[in-house]
Amino acid sequence: MTVSAAQHSRVGDPGRVWAPIVDQHATWIAVNPVQGCPKRCTYCFLNERGQTAVPPTQLASAREAVDLLLSSEFYGPSRPVALYTWTDVMALPASRTHLAALLEEWVRRAVPSPVVLITKCQVPDETIAVINSARERGTTVLVYLSYSGLSREVERGIRHDAIVANFPRLAEAGIPIVHYWRPVFPDSADLETMCRVLDHAARYAVCTVAAGLKVEPAALDRLAESWPELASTPGVTEAEGVYPRLFWEFMHRTWQRHPGYPLFHTNSCALSFVLERADSFGVFGSPICRQRNTCPVTQRERCTAADSRRTPPSNDEIRAALTRRGLPEVSFSLVEQGRELIIDAAAETNVAAALTQDLGVRIRVARDDGDAYWSSGTAGAIPVIVG
Repeated sequence: MTVSAAQHSRVGDPGRVWAPIVDQHATWIAVNPVQGCPKRCTYCFLNERGQTAVPPTQLASAREAVDLLLSSEFYGPSRPVALYTWTDVMALPASRTHLAALLEEWVRRAVPSPVVLITKCQVPDETIAVINSARERGTTVLVYLSYSGLSREVERGIRHDAIVANFPRLAEAGIPIVHYWRPVFPDSADLETMCRVLDHAARYAVCTVAAGLKVEPAALDRLAESWPELASTPGVTEAEGVYPRLFWEFMHRTWQRHPGYPLFHTNSCALSFVLERADSFGVFGSPICRQRNTCPVTQRERCTAADSRRTPPSNDEIRAALTRRGLPEVSFSLVEQGRELIIDAAAETNVAAALTQDLGVRIRVARDDGDAYWSSGTAGAIPVIVG
């Protein structure tokens, strides 16, 4: 996750690490024309990059951001795009003004990609109006509300009453809500807190995505101050996510408390459900699909029908995709009835994620040790349960 020298010269702050304005993350394309967050959540990956408790910096105008997206090697018209993942766009008026301009540019240029906004700050009425104006003119916008019942000591600077109030306000406005239940620490993995969070989300959201704590090697000591067991648990820095055992067990019983309410461990499946699409990330039929996702019957039927019509990618198609993604000479094998591609090479997460969407199969690839992006299930990482 490096940035060009030109970008460095524009921001001129050697104490902060800057992301590419457009990059491929595990599930979506990330567009980050504004970077840096005034909040200080202890678990945030921006801590290691000098991007917390700082004023957000604009790196590109709305028009420049859309230009960069549409010219990106990762862009595809149907692929979801998450905006402002290196800040909380709702935190400050200047960021919200940039969002309004970007959505206006999105509509003007008829960009077909669905838009994802992620926040744990209050969404003001005027921003709700901006979002709905874009939606009324044909842009699909989903809002991920991050709500885990964490304390102010963990989510520093966050008004939790505002998080709670976002749910009914956005639902009343007709904006699709995905509840982002991430991360969870032992202190928020007690039954009372988990029930309160789930009960509120299930009342207003379309579904929940439950994601564990991402533990980068550089963050381990800092995170262990809040969760000491992390320091003595093998594999936490390579994990898809780390979960307290009580939370892990609770997640797999949410259907008992809220029958019919979807809870996903895979963000791609949540997006497929909300967008009324079949799985295109190779998740269908996998252990996550069969054992971990609480998936509605309608969605399973949609994926089953699509799977019955699918044709595994040919060797020529795979070779062409690998070449396009910078892996022209690597050996590979297609297994699991053509649903999983094993690549005999190391690759960065953005490449693995792009290949998943190029080919519609699960990717198994060695992690590139130089990759600054955290471990991802897209590239084969598995969860670690603590306790």
